[in-house]
Amino acid sequence: MASLAPRASILWSDTAMAENNYYHDDLDVEQQQRLIGSDVDGEHDEDDPRTPLDKTIDRIGMGSYQWALLSLCGFGWMADNMWIQAVAIILPRVQQHYHVSDGVIGGLSSSMFAGMMIGAVGWGTCSDLLGRSTAFNLTLFFTSVFGFFASLANSFGTLCFALFLLGSAVGGSMPTDGTLLLEHMPKEKQYLVTALSVFFSFGSVLSAFVALLVLPDNSCPNTASGPISGLGTLAKVLDAVVPCDVEKQNRGWKYLLMTLATIVRLT
Repeated sequence: MASLAPRASILWSDTAMAENNYYHDDLDVEQQQRLIGSDVDGEHDEDDPRTPLDKTIDRIGMGSYQWALLSLCGFGWMADNMWIQAVAIILPRVQQHYHVSDGVIGGLSSSMFAGMMIGAVGWGTCSDLLGRSTAFNLTLFFTSVFGFFASLANSFGTLCFALFLLGSAVGGSMPTDGTLLLEHMPKEKQYLVTALSVFFSFGSVLSAFVALLVLPDNSCPNTASGPISGLGTLAKVLDAVVPCDVEKQNRGWKYLLMTLATIVRLT
């Protein structure tokens, strides 16, 4: 069979082969133009502002790929709010763990939000250079990695730095996810982007639920009676009334961060 190839090629001159290639190229152009809804002669509706790619996506419609992408991007938004809620939940336990004052404990959430501000700008640029899908996967990957790093922090300063890095990944995830979804949705279905807010709210619920399972049995006991205002006052009263070994009894907030990092990694 190998000897047939050169004999067959002799039957075709260079001119004939070139014409045959041009013929197939014309067919490809025809098919592409029909797919995007333009005429075979290449005429386009000047009043239609859509690009050929947008026309192709509109003609394909809402398929299984778009629904799967909606779910994946929704999980990205869920992870974002999950971490924001987690930082608010662990503040009293972290203050008790590292014995920091009321004026210093605010640095924890400030570090997180500062990272989110930088991440929103940086990852937006990266998504333009690397592609939306690559940036989407990297933001979730780094969110998981920095979440594990935060759970292993052995000082308040290290924890603030870890949350700054975590915030840089979380802050880049939201704009990247929304852009990725919007660019793959047909125009008539782009309103579904607002459905991401449902996943965003679910992130708070999931974070609170995990905290409810993890914190009570892995935190220093709270035996103080009566209402107490102020995180610092609460931490002092707990330490005075019930001596607590924070390295052994107050590891619940670390378990919470580790669990959330695992959830992000699995998604």
